[in-house]
Amino acid sequence: MTRVRIELDRAGVRNAALASAEVRKVVSEIAHRIADAARTRTESEIEVTDAGKSRARSYVRMLGADAAQEEAKERILGSAIDAGRVK
Repeated sequence: MTRVRIELDRAGVRNAALASAEVRKVVSEIAHRIADAARTRTESEIEVTDAGKSRARSYVRMLGADAAQEEAKERILGSAIDAGRVK
């Protein structure tokens, strides 16, 4: 009987998975859940940006001149991270 050995290009598989449409969708949904949770705690505008050409990536940020100070003082975005946990 002949043996066949299959070797996967682990880096290639990982990169393909991270760039897939399904993973991009999940990452975007998580970012939107975090943004929704943060919006309940502030009047500041919160933006979600889906980015990344080679990997699924989304950013959640507060907009406005005082956003950095508000985040430092109130931890609006930091406290909303739990809303993005996958169940």
